[in-house]
Amino acid sequence: MASEHYAVRSISLPSRLHPNSLRIEAEVNNLKAWEISSVTSTLPFSAETIHTGLTGLGEFCNGVDKLVRSPVTQQALFHQPCKEIVEEALGQQIELLDVGGFSREVMMKMREHVVNLRSSLRRKRGDSNARSNVNAYFCFKKKVTKDIGKCIGALKRWENKTGSCSAPLSDVVIRVLKEVRLLTISIFRSLLLYLSMPVIKSRVLGAWSLISKRMAVGLLAPSEKESKCVNEVGRVDAVLSELYEKVSKNEMKFDLQIVQRRLEELGDCVEGIEGGLDCIRKRLIQNRVTLLNILTS
Repeated sequence: MASEHYAVRSISLPSRLHPNSLRIEAEVNNLKAWEISSVTSTLPFSAETIHTGLTGLGEFCNGVDKLVRSPVTQQALFHQPCKEIVEEALGQQIELLDVGGFSREVMMKMREHVVNLRSSLRRKRGDSNARSNVNAYFCFKKKVTKDIGKCIGALKRWENKTGSCSAPLSDVVIRVLKEVRLLTISIFRSLLLYLSMPVIKSRVLGAWSLISKRMAVGLLAPSEKESKCVNEVGRVDAVLSELYEKVSKNEMKFDLQIVQRRLEELGDCVEGIEGGLDCIRKRLIQNRVTLLNILTS
């Protein structure tokens, strides 16, 4: 990712608030370190990077739920104006759950395309059905990239929303809830950017770019340096572009084992990320239930 100025947020939780306050603070700091590293990196997001972020976020959300459940916290949040901020947080959680649902749907469809491609490639070399499936995959990528762009724009707008609360103890809790929102936005944005790794243009969708040509020609057996320039999604784009070109020309000189390996790698990565995302959605729902209980108690 391109380097950019990044403002470091800080948070300090008093130990009297909850026994796990220090652990929660450590989890926040770990996530921020992950966030800064991801933002300043010149390499695209990898499945491992996304999975690490989702795992850390899940642990943080679990700790926050325990924090909010504590009697001292609930008493502070029950009164105005903190009650209004809790209501706002509930609304924001719905928005984030919608993004999580959208991301999960994209990954499910991507895995479906991977399964169809692997199946068609096993049946027969140069099968016209394989060419059709490759074309369907790139059309899917082109459409979903536009949808992801709109979703990332919405996340950016939500990121700029702020809230405040006057009571000192509640200030701390509100800051924690704000961190949940900001870190969830950051990790969801990273996930969406991972899934929307730019489609490598070929005759499937248009003209070749110079870098796409260079990578596709050699990416059936890429160098270590070239392999690091794209993530699992980008590597599949590259081998499928090369495969499509050769099938279109009735050329049989391509290694289907490497194509299958790239597809298997992407399928496994997406499945792993999907599991991590499901965990986050469950944590967000649990946080939402806890906050709703505070408002209705």
